[in-house]
Amino acid sequence: PSLLGGASGAVAGLVAITPACGWVGPGAAILIGLAAGFVCLFAVVAIKKQFGYDDALDVFGVHGIGGILGAILTGIFVNPSLGGVGVTDYLAFDASSKALDYAAGAQITAQIVAVLVATIWTAVV
Repeated sequence: PSLLGGASGAVAGLVAITPACGWVGPGAAILIGLAAGFVCLFAVVAIKKQFGYDDALDVFGVHGIGGILGAILTGIFVNPSLGGVGVTDYLAFDASSKALDYAAGAQITAQIVAVLVATIWTAVV
C-alpha cells in the first residue's frame, strides 16, 4: 500500500461513479466505487504488464477502465429495485412523466454499445 495507490483508488472510484451520478442510489455508488478500486488495480498491475503498453501515470488503467466499468454498472444499478431512478422518457417529458418500466437487458446492452462506440471512436480519432 502506498499514498499513490490510495489516491489512484480514490480517483478510480470517482471516475467510475461519474456516469452513474444522479441515476443510482448511495449503496450502489459505494459498490461501484469499491469495484472500480479493485478492477483498476488489476488493470494497472496485471493488464499493463501483460500487454506491455506505456502508461507511466496509469491513466488508461484508472480513467479508461474505471469509466468503462462505471458506464456498464450504471445500466445494472439504475434499476429501481436496486435503488436507482429507472429510465425517464425525456422525449415526452412533462409534469406527469414518470420513469419507464425498467428493462435490465435493454439498458445494459445500451450501456455496452455506448462503451464500444466511444472506445472505437477514441481509437480511430
